[in-house]
Amino acid sequence: LGDLFLVGRGDPGLSGRFDEGSATGAFEAMASALLQAGIRRVEGRLVGHEGAFSGARRGPDWMVEDLAWGYGAEVSALTFNDNVVRVTLRPGERVGDPVVVEVEPRTSFVEVASTVVTGAPGTEEDVVLDRPLGSNHIGLCGVLPRGGGWAEEVAVEDPARYAATAFREVLEARGIAVTAGVATTSAPLPAEARVLAAHDGVPMGRLVEEVNKESLNLHAELLLRLLGRRASGEGTTEKGIEAVEEFLDRLQVPRAGWRLEDGSGLSHTNVVTPRGLSALLAAMDRHSRDEVAEAFRASLSVAGDDGKPEDRMRGTPAEARVAAKTGGLKSVNALAGYVTTASGERLAF
Repeated sequence: LGDLFLVGRGDPGLSGRFDEGSATGAFEAMASALLQAGIRRVEGRLVGHEGAFSGARRGPDWMVEDLAWGYGAEVSALTFNDNVVRVTLRPGERVGDPVVVEVEPRTSFVEVASTVVTGAPGTEEDVVLDRPLGSNHIGLCGVLPRGGGWAEEVAVEDPARYAATAFREVLEARGIAVTAGVATTSAPLPAEARVLAAHDGVPMGRLVEEVNKESLNLHAELLLRLLGRRASGEGTTEKGIEAVEEFLDRLQVPRAGWRLEDGSGLSHTNVVTPRGLSALLAAMDRHSRDEVAEAFRASLSVAGDDGKPEDRMRGTPAEARVAAKTGGLKSVNALAGYVTTASGERLAF
């Protein structure tokens, strides 16, 4: 077997979010399919293909300080594990000992160097992370007290290569050798390429629910580009925004004063009006397809029950009566959604 292509179609679901907590579950299933097909050796490269999307991987004015963290991860048509690794620190046995570092998923794609030491109980936690732009070297320094813990999702650079590397590691662990290393491309697939294994993602309603309840910036960006690709054949931010604006116009949602720059809201130049957003919520509630309206309402966090934060409005008259999407910037917290009155009327706000 020559080059083996891992082709991304913009699905955010190659992660443990949708596979019983196993980040590599989809790769394990595809490895099993290759073994069943009799493949034991790849003489060429394992190529991560991300050509379904084009354009910048980040918004033009995303803040530099956001880019090392999971909520600021790069966008790629080939996305794996939300394009992050989860780094966990646990105190050592004695004060002054190095902390224990764990990285999930385990992969050679990132390098973690830690000088964090264990502090006395009650010591103030002071852990500093440094992951330079363009690098997958994660540096950690500081103090973690006994009895404490630290865990964060750290974004990786070059998501398609990350996915291809992780898949190669799964293949080799299962006994399939890849002799020529890992590469990435956005060029058209070879005409003679054939499908050897595939992964089917979860339904769109489930993806939207995860975006709205968990505030997943990356997934919102992926869905915006998927909209553009479905509407125009181009998986770009610009075409996605055009599709959104056409949808708003069809629903007769007033968008005067709106400015959309990305899908997640990380751009500080996004602008929407309260009147327009309330009109959109009302229009979705009255959508001509009942299943669409129901799926959208079900995607919102229910006060005091789920989503972020789970305990908002718990123990108040609003508990279980408000379904809304959270939003936040520094010193700003917002909600938009629906509230059901005591008489059973549903209002948009």
